[in-house]
Amino acid sequence: MFRSFSRQVVHLGDAGAGQTAKLFNNALLMMNQAAIAETVDLATRLELDPVPLVEVLKLGSAASAALSLLNTMVRPDNVDHLSAAEALDMQLFDQAMRQAGIDSTPATERGLAGVHGLTQLVHRLSA
Repeated sequence: MFRSFSRQVVHLGDAGAGQTAKLFNNALLMMNQAAIAETVDLATRLELDPVPLVEVLKLGSAASAALSLLNTMVRPDNVDHLSAAEALDMQLFDQAMRQAGIDSTPATERGLAGVHGLTQLVHRLSA
């Protein structure tokens, strides 16, 4: 059944393990967004045009889903909605970690930095 709607099927464990993996995936995406926003900020401060820089980064070893989604799926017209959904995802991630007795504060804060910087990043790259 799973192969009918997914190219990859990986058994991760008991019921709920897939949902937990999805939380980790989303948290990592948001942490990557934070790194991209910081990189773009530094480049801008060096007076580099961030738009072609991001395009070059997409082609090199720094390529990631977080980069490839910028101005394709994540655009000025939907970034506010996506940021709100991401903030909820980070809250769910933090809640799941705390319920497991794990302090995920550094990862949660880094992910939230990516969430909060996404709107400015997308608008900076579409200007």
